Amino acid sequence: MRDYVSPSLHVANAFACERPGYEFASWQLALAPAGTLPEVLARSTVRSSRGRSSAAPHPKEASAFLKDEVARWGKILRERGIKAD
Repeated sequence: MRDYVSPSLHVANAFACERPGYEFASWQLALAPAGTLPEVLARSTVRSSRGRSSAAPHPKEASAFLKDEVARWGKILRERGIKAD
């Protein structure tokens, strides 16, 4: 999912491309309860992506992405001692 470049974020994409080590990402992920039927998930994906740029992942890819992001940012927050107010 990180390789998807949104045409609507061209300024942020240009910033990240021109400055090695920087990354700009914006993502939204709709979650459903475990056991939701695949047909329902497929309909929801099509309905939510209408009229938008979308790189809709397979549910397993989305789950892996979310787990990776939680681990990634959790590590950064712990290392830097960042806490919510």
